[in-house]
Amino acid sequence: MGGLGGGVPLEILPSPYRSFLVPCLAYIGKIREKDPDGWVTVLLPEVIPAHWWQTLLHNQRALIIRAALLFTPGVIVTAVPYHPER
Repeated sequence: MGGLGGGVPLEILPSPYRSFLVPCLAYIGKIREKDPDGWVTVLLPEVIPAHWWQTLLHNQRALIIRAALLFTPGVIVTAVPYHPER
């Protein structure tokens, strides 16, 4: 666990076998059980590609995670755009 300015903890989840959704949902569920009235913020990096058609190749996992968390109470999903050097 690291810090994210202002004392906000940053949790990095291990993702064995590139399976991320199930560990992510389980972790969020544990946090929500500990503090049902609290908020959980999930930061999702999103690549901003140089060409529109490259969007089909990137950010698919972020869309799946966002859709899975859309109706989860107490969860805020924030997209963080990343512009790779062209």
